Amino acid sequence: MASRHGFEYFYGFLGGSTSQWQPYLFRNTTQVFPWLGRPGYNFVTDMADDAIGYLQQLNATVPDKPFFVYYVPGATHAPHHPTPEWIEKFKGKFDIGWNVMREQIFANQKRLGVIPPETKLTSWPDELPKWETLDPDSKKLFARQAEVFAAYVAYSDYEIGRVIQAVDDMGKLGQHAWSSILKAITEPVLKAV
Repeated sequence: MASRHGFEYFYGFLGGSTSQWQPYLFRNTTQVFPWLGRPGYNFVTDMADDAIGYLQQLNATVPDKPFFVYYVPGATHAPHHPTPEWIEKFKGKFDIGWNVMREQIFANQKRLGVIPPETKLTSWPDELPKWETLDPDSKKLFARQAEVFAAYVAYSDYEIGRVIQAVDDMGKLGQHAWSSILKAITEPVLKAV
C-alpha cells in the first residue's frame, strides 16, 4: 500500500487487470466497495472525484502545505471499461481500417510538425494482414475493439483533465516550475473539455 511507503493517503486498486465497474479497491488499508447501490459506477470517474475531494479538503485545512498526487488510472491496461457514452463517441471512427487510418495519422503528424516533413512511412509488415483482406466479421470486431480502446483513453484523459482543473481552480497549478510545465502540456486538453 502506498500509505505504507510515505504517502498520507491511498485510494486505488492493487495489481493490474482490475474491473473498472467493480474494482478490487482500497482506501488506505481498508477494502471499499463504492459501486454497491450505484448503477453506472465506473472507477475512472470515482478516482477523479476522490482525488479532487482529497485536494479540496487538503486546501481547506492546510492551504500552505505542499502536495504531491500520484494519480495513475488503470487506462490503458486491460480490461478496457469506458462508459457506453464514451464508446458511442467513437462509433464508426475506425471503420476505414487500420491501413487507411495509419496513412491519415502519419500525414496529420507531418502537418502538425510532430515528425519531420521528409519522414517516410515504413512499409506494411508482411506478417500483418491488410484491412482489405479481412472478412466482414473480423473488420467489425477489430473496429469495435479500437472504438472501446479509444473511448477508454479519451474518458481517462477527460477525468485527468478534471483533476488538473481542480488544482488550477484552487490557484495552485502555476505555483511551481513543474506545474507550469504541466499546465503548458495540459492546457489544450482542458480547453477541449
